[in-house]
Amino acid sequence: MRCFRLFIEPVGSATYRRLVAQKGSLLRRTVEYIGWLTHRPPRFALFEKRDTVLIRHFSVRDWPPEKFQHFSGNFFIETLAWLVRSGLVKKLCEPSGNTVRKARNRKKEFQIQ
Repeated sequence: MRCFRLFIEPVGSATYRRLVAQKGSLLRRTVEYIGWLTHRPPRFALFEKRDTVLIRHFSVRDWPPEKFQHFSGNFFIETLAWLVRSGLVKKLCEPSGNTVRKARNRKKEFQIQ
């Protein structure tokens, strides 16, 4: 099983409500937009009231073993491409108020607040 997951914690926080739970939230719009563009599985699924809020998964049972690494790479590249094209990555990194801050550990990671 190949799987992409987006976590937002804690569930019920102001950030969680703004990004997930509110009507017309960023993640709701993203899932709707990508769903409109995607004409074949696997699609993204949005889950409320869970820390894992955005999931895209696909069974690899029917993949030939010699193609597993290649197809897995394609799955992750395609997943990232959908998220970038939807504008989610850019919107999460925009400094709108206190939404995102660079992590203190000097790595190129971001924390959503």
